[in-house]
Amino acid sequence: MNSNGMVQVDHIYGYAKVSWPQYCRLDGPVARRVLLALSHYTSGHYTLPNYVALSRAHQMFSEGKAKATNMTLGMSILVPADDATFIISRSNPPNSTVDPTPIALGETILWDKRFKITLSQLEPRTPPTSKQFLIRHMIKADWVLARKGIRKVRTMALPPEMIRGGLPVIVNKDGKVVLIPHFRVIERSAGVVCELKFAPEKSLEYCLLGCYEMQGKL
Repeated sequence: MNSNGMVQVDHIYGYAKVSWPQYCRLDGPVARRVLLALSHYTSGHYTLPNYVALSRAHQMFSEGKAKATNMTLGMSILVPADDATFIISRSNPPNSTVDPTPIALGETILWDKRFKITLSQLEPRTPPTSKQFLIRHMIKADWVLARKGIRKVRTMALPPEMIRGGLPVIVNKDGKVVLIPHFRVIERSAGVVCELKFAPEKSLEYCLLGCYEMQGKL
């Protein structure tokens, strides 16, 4: 994680961890701007603020009530991590509302506006079974496969359970899982591998600046 005082951004799994005490010391308008900027950055969706939801979230955080519950804010979810920190990340999208994103062999795309994914051939002498694949959000059934990859790398740092649904899974045209890149799951018979990087379209600094310019609406 890269630390920036009050906020720590996990650039592997794409979430932010925020210090409760430091957040609660911020003035109301500043605190709301920070919350909105983190929501924009970690979700990859830059929508105008819902003032009521933003104010309610800020109030619950300031009064300590949010330590006992999860909250949603736009496309983000806010989850208490412990008594000193909370986590903000992309909320788990309902499976029925999100279509898989096509990706071709050799292509690089920005998936879900957050993760830059490049699909390539696993081995030069092993042709892939297809040149067309799909990327979808992780579901509970994928965790069984993910745990196998985790056991191979015992030192792997795992993300909070609540944010797993915002992570990518690559499948073939029949829906069979080919790659779960965050958890080192590779179906070698498919003949493909991917590179992945958390890379939202806009930087955290840009999001903070944008929310500062919205201050009259917050």
